[in-house]
Amino acid sequence: MYWVSATLAAIALGFAYYGLNLMYDDSYSNKVVGGDAYNFIIYAARGTAYVSTGVVFAVLSAAAAIVGHSLSDRVAQTGQQASAS
Repeated sequence: MYWVSATLAAIALGFAYYGLNLMYDDSYSNKVVGGDAYNFIIYAARGTAYVSTGVVFAVLSAAAAIVGHSLSDRVAQTGQQASAS
């Protein structure tokens, strides 16, 4: 279960990094519409969407780590009970 958590954390970092780069990209070669202010608003909205997706994956990663930890504790306790009998 830890590999699931690590994978989700890596995805979260990727989305967050891409979103921040997209939000603060001030190059004028990627114009969406004619006005500069509109382009900045569009880039900020897209970047916020990617960063928010990264936050969702980070929460899923933390949940997977917690579930994996609790499952490993249960397996360890079950093994101890079986060996004690």
